[in-house]
Amino acid sequence: LSGQPLKKIVKGRHVEFSDGKWRKKGDKHYTWIYTLKAPVVPGDILLVDTSAGPDFICVDRIDYTAGTDFCSKYKKVKKHMNMHMEEEEDINYEK
Repeated sequence: LSGQPLKKIVKGRHVEFSDGKWRKKGDKHYTWIYTLKAPVVPGDILLVDTSAGPDFICVDRIDYTAGTDFCSKYKKVKKHMNMHMEEEEDINYEK
């Protein structure tokens, strides 16, 4: 097990900047590998790669994954935007 890769992953939802605030685009959660040096906490805004091109997300949760197969299936975060979004509602994840 010690030879398996271990990666930090962030789970979040797509957001857009509108009327001076970050707003959720939808409720579906997605996952990316976070390899940047900047610390990340829930509520941070990140620039990520998607199948439709670059987009912004708000981090809901931070986890870790291990194993070559698990680590290779996620895209990477491109940039930490040094912005934070306050969330009014609770975020629930199914395990």
